[in-house]
Amino acid sequence: MTKGELKAQEYRTRAEDALASAEATSLARVQEQRRRAAAVWTGMAEAEERRAQDAQARSAHALHLSQARSA
Repeated sequence: MTKGELKAQEYRTRAEDALASAEATSLARVQEQRRRAAAVWTGMAEAEERRAQDAQARSAHALHLSQARSA
């Protein structure tokens, strides 16, 4: 796993924990705060996944260009 993929996985775990914590409380205000936190963690995971995919695509493109030049 790449560093970005690991970060995304960590963020998804935090989002899951925040949702579980929201479900475990009976206070509506606290539930909402924890659901918002989960949404933020999920957004961060998605952004990190996009960054990791973009980095992989750039790396593959650079490798292709390098191979084309040496051919």
